[in-house]
Formats: sequence, C-alpha cells, structure tokens
Amino acid sequence: MGSLQASEFSNLVEEGAIQLDQALTWHLQGNHYPPIHLDFLASAKKAIELANQGDFTTEITLPNGKVKTVGGIIEGLHLDSFVKYEEESMSWGDVANLTHATQVEKFNFCTCEDNEGNENPYSDCPKREG
Repeated sequence: MGSLQASEFSNLVEEGAIQLDQALTWHLQGNHYPPIHLDFLASAKKAIELANQGDFTTEITLPNGKVKTVGGIIEGLHLDSFVKYEEESMSWGDVANLTHATQVEKFNFCTCEDNEGNENPYSDCPKREG
C-alpha cells in the first residue's frame, strides 16, 4: 500500500499539483512506522536530486550523523517512486556495432584491456607488444 501511495504522490509532484516537500513530508511521516523525522527531509531531497542525475554513489551525511550513499538513502527511505532516472539500455544491434573507441567512450573500459593471450575483440584496439 505504501509504495502505491508514494507513487501517486510522485505523480502529483510531476503534474505540479503538489510540491516535492509536501509529498516527501507525507511519505516520511505517513508511510513509515515509526514515522521518519522531518530532519531527514533535506537528505531525502538531495538523494532524489542526485539519483535523478544517475549518481547513486555520492555519500550524504544524515542528520543522525550516519553517512550513507545516495542509493542507500533511496533504498532505506523507500524513495524509489520519486526517482525518475533510467539507465540507457543498449540493443543487441548497438552491442554488435561497438568498437574499441565507442566502448571506452561509453563504459570507460574495453574488453581488450583484460584480454591477455586472446585476440583483441575490435579491429581498432591498440596492439600489444609481446
């Protein structure tokens, strides 16, 4: 029930019918037992803001002095309904069209970097001496 209500409040925020602060206040106070103290409202908003940018690893210091990652806060305070970030997915066709350059650009890594003793996966991979 709580997840459905949080989702509805998130939709109302998107539609402009209510403010994010109102939705989060209700969610933290009415959707948790015991209720989450409103001192956590700013941390929840910051976590949602960063998660919507795809950042789930930044650490945030909570009002109780604990340090949690954005992902940990989203999970712990059940804020996933308020996160609108979706990772870009790749089709099999996109994967088939990867090159060394495009794989490094997208993932900051190419499989040729961990390919000792095997043929390079792409024709534009740097040649190894040896």
